[in-house]
Amino acid sequence: MGRSIRFIVTDGEFSVAEIEAALKSFNESLVLRPNSESRFETASLLVGEKLCGEVELKRPHDGHFEDELAELQAEVEECGGPDEAVKTVSQLLRDATGMLTIQVNIGQGEGQLCQELDSLWSWLHSKREGLRHSDGEYHDGADLLLKV
Repeated sequence: MGRSIRFIVTDGEFSVAEIEAALKSFNESLVLRPNSESRFETASLLVGEKLCGEVELKRPHDGHFEDELAELQAEVEECGGPDEAVKTVSQLLRDATGMLTIQVNIGQGEGQLCQELDSLWSWLHSKREGLRHSDGEYHDGADLLLKV
C-alpha cells in the first residue's frame, strides 16, 4: 500500500500517452507501462526498471468513476469545513470529466518520486482545469481549498 494522489479534471479526459509525455518532459527515467489485463486504463509507474507505483485513469461510465466521485462528494459534504470551500470543491467534483489516480508505493525512494510528481501536478494545474486531492486535502495549484 502507498500514498494515493488524484487529479480530478473538469475539462475532458486524460490518456496514458498525455501523462507519460508530461512525466518524460520532467524526468526521462519515468516510464508508464500500460497494463493490458485491466478493464480500466492503468499503467505501472517505473523509475528506470524499478516499479514505484500504479497509475489509473477513470472516466464517466467506466464502472468506477461515479462511485469514487460519490465517496469523495460525501466526504466533502460531511467534513464541516468552511461553507464556501465546501461549495467550491463540491461543484468541481460534480463537474468532473475524468480522474488520474497515482498510487505511490511506500519504500525506498518514495519521497524522491513524490517530489518528481510535484512537477506533474504543477503541469496539470497549468494545462488542465481541475483540482488535486491527496491526504484529505483538495488543492487548486498551490492553493489549499479544503481539508477534510
